[in-house]
Amino acid sequence: MTTSSLPPLCTQDIKALKTSLTATPALKTRISFHPDPKTFGWHFARAEHLASVTNRLSPTTKGAITTSGSAWIVWTHDFQKAEPKLYILRVAGEPSKEDAKDLLAAALAEARAHKLPCVQLWDPKEAVEEAGKGLGGQMVERTDSIPSIMMYESGVGSTIGEVEWFANERFAWC
Repeated sequence: MTTSSLPPLCTQDIKALKTSLTATPALKTRISFHPDPKTFGWHFARAEHLASVTNRLSPTTKGAITTSGSAWIVWTHDFQKAEPKLYILRVAGEPSKEDAKDLLAAALAEARAHKLPCVQLWDPKEAVEEAGKGLGGQMVERTDSIPSIMMYESGVGSTIGEVEWFANERFAWC
């Protein structure tokens, strides 16, 4: 997957996300960031900058898609010297366990190709979590860098229990 293949996939993903958000009545305030090309572009530009200052090749592959086209992942390369890693920014669609395994294997191959010792993913779907564990991964509760919104009106998401996050994945971090 390259940058040029993302716009139609993002359009499809945003449409599916909106459908998911409105499919059932909301008991809480629902919050989601749109996984759009501009948001991904920011992450890609950051990776290219970090590649240049750490004397690495600029990455050209931005993700992977299943053979059926029903699910895909978008990633970015974090070349910081302290903790280099490949971040999976978004898992789109509803991958089967086998598709999830193939997508994660592609991410692992990309990480190896760029000598990144770690692949990280936020808020994985069940099939992705199972596939990740099958590939030797582990679940870790994140305690920092959580995308957030401050809301002050009582009854409109002003307390933790009043908010339901959708697609709370790494792409929303900046």
